[in-house]
Amino acid sequence: MGKFKEIEWTKISDALHNLSETSGASTEYAKGVLIGVVAALMAFGMEFKDAFSECMKRFPVDFRIKSVPSAWVKLERDWIGINLSNVVSYKDLIDGLPDDTADEVKEALLDKYLYVVATMANHLQHCVDPLMVMTSFRKAGSQWIAEWAVKDVAKKDDPSKFNWHLQNTSQWVYAGALLVQDGRVSIHT
Repeated sequence: MGKFKEIEWTKISDALHNLSETSGASTEYAKGVLIGVVAALMAFGMEFKDAFSECMKRFPVDFRIKSVPSAWVKLERDWIGINLSNVVSYKDLIDGLPDDTADEVKEALLDKYLYVVATMANHLQHCVDPLMVMTSFRKAGSQWIAEWAVKDVAKKDDPSKFNWHLQNTSQWVYAGALLVQDGRVSIHT
């Protein structure tokens, strides 16, 4: 990046290590570090989108999604109370790809992962008894597919409602898949 030297980016990467699960920092502290770094970059003339994008490129692979301010990933509600235990972490998601593919798509995958998790969380407001699920990648021919769904388990489970993949859709509120193929990452809903 134009105004900054590599040593300064290294220091920023070191600060962003606080977003890591293994850093020992609380999620609130990590969130504060991220906000501070983005604010500092903006003070040097970067637009918010560019500053956040530069930080995302330097996130540790095991970053905690709860450390990213919810408004920054277009959420209308707070992360508190959202159960992410059935949502694969970014680290586990990227680790599920072959090394050469993972290196090629890591930035695009991070962007899409944040978007999908934020959109899933946004759909929770339409659920009485919500469940968020995102799987690791599985190989299907030349494609790598990670599926997700927001379900309202308060809805009646009706096995007669299924899609052309033979998945039961009776409790779905929002569902889709991340697809990696030929060095590209796409979202399918």
